[in-house]
Parts: sequence; structure tokens; C-alpha cells
Amino acid sequence: MSNWAAVEKVAKRQFGLITRTQCEDVGLAVTSLKRAVRAGRLKRVRRGLFRFAVTSETWEQRALVPQLMRPGVAALSHTSAAWLHRLAGVRQPVRLNVKVPRHIDLEIPGVEVHQVRDFIASNRVGPFVVTGVGETILDLATVLNAERLTFAFDSATRLYPKEMSALFEYVSTNDFRGRDGVSAIRALFAQRHGVILESPLESRVWTVLERSGLPVPRTQRHVDDVMRVDFVWDSERVIVHSDSRAFHSSRAELERDARQRNALAATWVSFVVTHQSVEDGEWLQFLRRALEARAPQLRLPLGSDRRPE
Repeated sequence: MSNWAAVEKVAKRQFGLITRTQCEDVGLAVTSLKRAVRAGRLKRVRRGLFRFAVTSETWEQRALVPQLMRPGVAALSHTSAAWLHRLAGVRQPVRLNVKVPRHIDLEIPGVEVHQVRDFIASNRVGPFVVTGVGETILDLATVLNAERLTFAFDSATRLYPKEMSALFEYVSTNDFRGRDGVSAIRALFAQRHGVILESPLESRVWTVLERSGLPVPRTQRHVDDVMRVDFVWDSERVIVHSDSRAFHSSRAELERDARQRNALAATWVSFVVTHQSVEDGEWLQFLRRALEARAPQLRLPLGSDRRPE
């Protein structure tokens, strides 16, 4: 394999980026590197960092720059890491966030650098070095509003149960005076009580139910061996379905859900909540009436005809 073939092989894994050190590691002479820049084959991105001219500039390239400039010590964090972890409630960020150890200097336009004591960059998502899921959730608690943080928290619980269990133990058993975000995450763990929600819409419905003062439902339960439902009040035989088409992969799944819901309709009262209706309050009024009407009544002992004095 020629030196240039080796360079291209490395750059292909890095979205067309290559560092001077990487070129030297595969045996490319500095003079050859300079000639490639003069000829327009390579474009200089930063000092010691180059991009093959045939590649377009992308978000992925920008996201890879910090770890190429500070290999082994820089990691994407906050919303940048959350996007790569595929957490809900987070859009692809325009401005990147990166963590480095406190003694490391790094300045890149469009990148917010956080210098952290005792930081270790050891987690990866594909080619990207990122903060772990638990640390990312703690960081998000300092930059997201309550609703978006709840979406991210619930999706992390679903996608990364082991990491979130470790986070629960971490925030429950350590003293974090002075660290932002910990109280918000502790509160979310306290609210959830082990509840796992499977979509942003379910998170929104759960939040509304918590604020309503209604009895707390069970979540993600199989009912009468017919189907798994999102929220259920067993004693009252009441169900709430959160209906988000984004979480149905095909028309066949929609048809299946409709048949299963019809099968339950004979003995269960059910309500359907969508993204459009979740905040309007009407469904919640109907739900409250159904729960009150179907609540188990206090029964007097058989044979007792004593009246209250």
C-alpha cells in the first residue's frame, strides 16, 4: 500500500479529515503533505489538520475536529453527545460542546469548551469520543428546559437501562454540593419510581397526569392477554393510549392496535391522547370522570343495617 493510499484509508474513517501526525505515522513525508496542500488536494482546516478537497464540509467533520486536535483527552458533551446518543428532546446542535481536562487548552470557533477536573475521555459512539450517557444526562440538566430534559431522561432510560441504573446509584449515594443539574435528575428519578416510558408523547402524558392529582397509573402493562397499554388503572379498568404515529412503523401495526383496542372496549374504558390533544385538558376531564365513576365503592359488611349516627 502506498503512503497516499494509507492516508486516504485513515481519512475515509474520519469523514475526509487527516492530521499531520497521522500522515507522518503512515510514512507520508512532510514535503508531500505541503505539495498536496499547494495543489489543492488537501485543504487546511486548522493548524495540523487537513480535509480532502473532494469531501464536503459536514456536521460530522466539525464534531470530529476537537478529538483530532486533542486526541485522547477531548470528548463531545452536553447536547452534542446527546444527539449522538440518540436521546429525545435534542436537536442536532449548531454550536458544539466539548469537555477536556482542566489543564488542556483548546480553542475552536463554534465550539464551547468545558474544562473539567479529573476528566477522562473514554466513551465512543462510532468514530466519535463522547461523554457517557449518565454524564450527558447530568450535563443536559444544566442546559435544557424541564420538558426537553424529561424527554431525554426517559429515552435514556429506555435505550440505556444499565447506564441509567448506574446514574441512579451515583446521584443517590454521593454528595454533589455545588454541581449543577444533580437536583433536577434526582427529582426525575424520584418522580419515575422505576417507570419506563417509550416515547416523548408518553413523557408528556405522564407529566400531565402527575400534575393532575389523579391516582398514579401503572405503565407499559399487558391487559387481559390482549395488548400492552401505555397507562392503566387496574381497579377502575381504565386505560390511556398515547397515540404517536412516529412510533408505529407501518399501517399494519396501526390496524393491529385498532383491533386490540376494540377487543378491550367491552370491559375497559379507554382514552386516546395525541401530541395535539395532550395539553388541551379535555381528555383529562373525561379521564377524571371515568376514574371517579368506576372507583371501587366502600362496601358495608353483609347483614349490617346499622346507620351512621
